[in-house]
Amino acid sequence: AAGQGDSAEPQKKKKRVVEAKKIQPKVSPDEIDEYLEEEIKEECSKYGDVQEVVIANDQGAGIVKIFVRFADPKQ
Repeated sequence: AAGQGDSAEPQKKKKRVVEAKKIQPKVSPDEIDEYLEEEIKEECSKYGDVQEVVIANDQGAGIVKIFVRFADPKQ
């Protein structure tokens, strides 16, 4: 019925902070291949432990955005 569980204390949401660095690549949409992500990860690993690389390819606008998430946000 309506109202059941309303007296229960709301659960607190855990906040997770994720910081990603946006890098300015000199890469065109035509240059994206299966090796690009690994090349970026390898190059960025010189600066810290890389957790994730995201390549956003907006072919319509001809824009490539690359985001790198490091294990330590200070890197």
